[in-house]
Amino acid sequence: GFGYMAFWQGLQGESSNIWRALKWPGIMYAENGIIELFLSLGLIGVILFVAVFARAIRDGIYCFRRNATPATMWYISILLFTVLSNIEGGKVAYPSYLECILQYVAFIGLRQERRKIEEQALDEPLDEPIAA
Repeated sequence: GFGYMAFWQGLQGESSNIWRALKWPGIMYAENGIIELFLSLGLIGVILFVAVFARAIRDGIYCFRRNATPATMWYISILLFTVLSNIEGGKVAYPSYLECILQYVAFIGLRQERRKIEEQALDEPLDEPIAA
C-alpha cells in the first residue's frame, strides 16, 4: 500500500498516472472498497480486514441459527450492506464515514451476541440425567 489515505493526491504522486491513463481527471477513489483498502493499507491490511469480516460472518451465521434476536438481524443486515456497498465505491477504512463505523459496530456486536449464546448454552442443565 501507499499509506493510509495517501494514494489519491490529485496530480501529485501515483494517482496522476491513473488520471492520465484513463483521461478522467475527476477520479478520486478506487471504485471498489477492497481495492481502496489495498491502496491504503496493502496486502496485510486487506488480509486482516477479510479475516475480521469472515469471523463476523461466522458469528452471524452461528447466532442466526441459534437465536436470531433483532440485534443479530440488524448486525447481519449491516454486513450485507457493507458487502453490497463495497462492490462499487465503498469506504471500508475511512473511520469518519458512517458505513465504516457501522461495520465495526456489527463486528463487535455479533461477537458479543455469540458469546451470550455460548454462555447460555453452558448454563442450561442437561435434558436427561446421566445414568450410573
